[in-house]
Amino acid sequence: MWIEKPLEDRPDGPYRLTLEGDGLKLERSLDRDEAHRVLAMVLGMPTASPLPAAATGSGPPLLSAREALDASQASSNPEKILAFAVHLERDEGKPHFTRLDIKRCFSSAREPPPHNLNRDFVTAVSYGWIHEEANGRAYATTTGRSAIDSRFATVARKARLPQAP
Repeated sequence: MWIEKPLEDRPDGPYRLTLEGDGLKLERSLDRDEAHRVLAMVLGMPTASPLPAAATGSGPPLLSAREALDASQASSNPEKILAFAVHLERDEGKPHFTRLDIKRCFSSAREPPPHNLNRDFVTAVSYGWIHEEANGRAYATTTGRSAIDSRFATVARKARLPQAP
């Protein structure tokens, strides 16, 4: 699709998406990259997303969702959710993600998703591994990335488990 007149782009945002019609009303704030992806999708243009550092050769090689899960040594569902969160950030270059992104990671890794993904996601948040914003966007915290880097060290794992009376 050819655009006759170039669109005005503000580098500092904020951007606001509004969709209305037939009893539906959606309003959402977007950052600049999200706004560009939505605009490209609506106009039927290819989306250009920046390559993660790993793809440029300045970082470790990219891992698939399955490889990231295996490398993390995650065993519980909250640990797997964190492993996928860090994978999305480090290997796919997505600083923010949603619960749907995590669900897609389970699928692409051919890993059975948790029966109660929301409960396990909230558990990962309660451990301080993930921070979820009010708009549903989330990111792995420094504590979460440290847990992945330490491959869920036994001491940390014991500290999270409830003690028997």
